[in-house]
Amino acid sequence: MITIDFANTYIPITMAEDYTAMTFNSPQVNGSQILILVQLQLYPISKLSNVYNLGFGPSDGKGSFLDNVTLQHLNLNMVFSCIMLLPLAFLKLNPDYIIGLDGSNDARARIYHMMFRSNIAQLGAYLETIGLIFMLNN
Repeated sequence: MITIDFANTYIPITMAEDYTAMTFNSPQVNGSQILILVQLQLYPISKLSNVYNLGFGPSDGKGSFLDNVTLQHLNLNMVFSCIMLLPLAFLKLNPDYIIGLDGSNDARARIYHMMFRSNIAQLGAYLETIGLIFMLNN
């Protein structure tokens, strides 16, 4: 289970002035450090202009991130606690906006859902959380 603790995060290396992007280093089990890029981008399938998607992963070196890489973070709690700093800062500046978290596959979507459910008391002090599951027919 992932535990969110805003007093126990990694220190961001960079932070965009509009709080739509940040980076931090995540220590890995093998002793290496991976640069994690966290971004808020307009949600591509929404017809609403104030809906953003929270995305993160190792930097691709071209200004975006890889969301299909499996990493072995040394402290998953600190990783997710740090990731959640960005939407908190963004929503403080933009309280009328909405941020979604959509996994790049079903397994990741389940992890994010479980993370939110198990931290509802902690996150509820800062955010109004809602859940939405949708499926697209091909």
